[in-house]
Amino acid sequence: MNLIAERAALLRRYRQLRAIMRDLHSELLKSLPKDTFTECGRKLGFQVNGTLVFETEDEASVLADYCLYDGWSGQHSAVTRFLAKQPYPAGTDQTLLLDAMSRARYSLFQVESVAEGVGVNCRDVLRGDGGTIVDEGLGNTAVPGVIVAGRLVVLPELSMTTGAGLVIDADTLEDIQNVLEDGVQGIGQADFNNLTRQEAAVLSSMIIRCALARGTPSPGTTQEPGRRTETRQHRLSTARRPSRNEPCPCGSGKKYKQCCGRAEQPGA
Repeated sequence: MNLIAERAALLRRYRQLRAIMRDLHSELLKSLPKDTFTECGRKLGFQVNGTLVFETEDEASVLADYCLYDGWSGQHSAVTRFLAKQPYPAGTDQTLLLDAMSRARYSLFQVESVAEGVGVNCRDVLRGDGGTIVDEGLGNTAVPGVIVAGRLVVLPELSMTTGAGLVIDADTLEDIQNVLEDGVQGIGQADFNNLTRQEAAVLSSMIIRCALARGTPSPGTTQEPGRRTETRQHRLSTARRPSRNEPCPCGSGKKYKQCCGRAEQPGA
């Protein structure tokens, strides 16, 4: 099989697995306890005056991803709890994916080279290992040197992300390095290859909070080199508040007073 045929076969398999993963994520989100989004939103800094506030749809995806993989309740995350029920026969793609998803790891991945339209060759900044990530989006937009924070799912035939990545610029990387040097509460001087589930959740929340604080874009967005972004808190504090009868900026389709504005009402 020549290189073109190999890439075509790899992309067909990737698209098949990506579609199954989207369906699994949708099913898993339905199984989450009602307070998971609130609690995880608080940990990641999405809560403003008791209300979950997103500046972009990508931020909502980041929260959903964290809830599914790091929103542990007792001994299980949404993924491991669903897998334990054995909802699909052994050997199916769904079972294969769920098993790999239960071992997914969150980290910083630096792009070393790009296979256009297919994916990227990356180095795990925290763990030191590397490999190929099949991802059409990154294959079309990433450039060598860029660092992406995200969750990696490793399958026997390929590795792919869970689809909720954040680009880490130089300022954000410095913030993360400073936090790690000072020691992260709940992690200590951890071996990133042997994190407990609690330590892994603390690590991912720290990276996400640092990225959001800097207003870090999602993969595929470009930013003027060397431009320091405004903090999330500053952007939210200086943004114009909608009037009570205007459409809510969260995109729900409701009026502001009936949606995010409810938290500002007396007795809310």
